[in-house]
Amino acid sequence: MGKVVVKSSPLEVLRDAAGPYAPQVRAFVEYLKGVEPDLREGIAAYLEDLKGRRRTDRSGRKVSYSPAWWNQQMKALKWSVRYMLDYAPTLTIPERWAVEQELKKLRRRSPKVGIAKADRVPTLEELKTLEEKADPRLSLMIRFLEATSCRVSEMLHAEVGQGSSRATDH
Repeated sequence: MGKVVVKSSPLEVLRDAAGPYAPQVRAFVEYLKGVEPDLREGIAAYLEDLKGRRRTDRSGRKVSYSPAWWNQQMKALKWSVRYMLDYAPTLTIPERWAVEQELKKLRRRSPKVGIAKADRVPTLEELKTLEEKADPRLSLMIRFLEATSCRVSEMLHAEVGQGSSRATDH
């Protein structure tokens, strides 16, 4: 199969019609303009570039982007390429089909569900430190939550004298 070369006019049309993914589409267009590859090679190279990107977390470490970020990039990339295919009359039907097959290979990433329980629950030392450094009202709330294992919303909606109905039913 021959090379599918993207002419500059579809890129210009794409940049102006970025739609719901404007920042991601502009980044993809600029990437393609910089390397001027075959469209399928450009998609593959752009994906490799995205995989290599890292962000700095609060502690200063370089970490991978989240699955949600990756999925947003994939949606924008697919939208961009399909838009270009619609407005690139120079591409033949076999070339369009080949590019569409490449797009179908792109997979979303599953987000990590929940946080490990050990990461959610503060240690006794952490609770003591919080109690000591908090103002008196907040310190009492922390002690209440620790003693009762209530949720914050349950604590905030609790009323004085409101006991468990189960305890009085027996």
